[in-house]
Amino acid sequence: MYRPIALLVTLAVASVSFQDGDSERRKAILIETHSTPRCYGLDCPPWPVPPELYFCFQEGAEYHTGIPRPWGVPWANKAKRLLALQGQSVEIIVTKTEIRVLAPQVDVRLKVVHNNAVFKLDACNRS
Repeated sequence: MYRPIALLVTLAVASVSFQDGDSERRKAILIETHSTPRCYGLDCPPWPVPPELYFCFQEGAEYHTGIPRPWGVPWANKAKRLLALQGQSVEIIVTKTEIRVLAPQVDVRLKVVHNNAVFKLDACNRS
């Protein structure tokens, strides 16, 4: 009875450890944020609709861009807290598919995006 459950838990832990095995905390600067509404005026549904958020981080000569994809209800998006941190240093953990941002009272996971032309800085658009 407990063996299948133990096997599933072991596989889940192993897959997470293999996926993030090469990642480490690094200092980066949140150099640009971009927020656009998803709908306007009467186009909006009667429930709250969060804006589209885009973030660009500079780590030395490298640039990383990401967008939040919250689980659960979309209006409970913790990534909005990052808007206030623009221009400040944060810790990031970068993998192939996600950027985890760690700052005081902020722990957000962002999906990595490439060649997104919403930023003012050309290096962010090409990352």
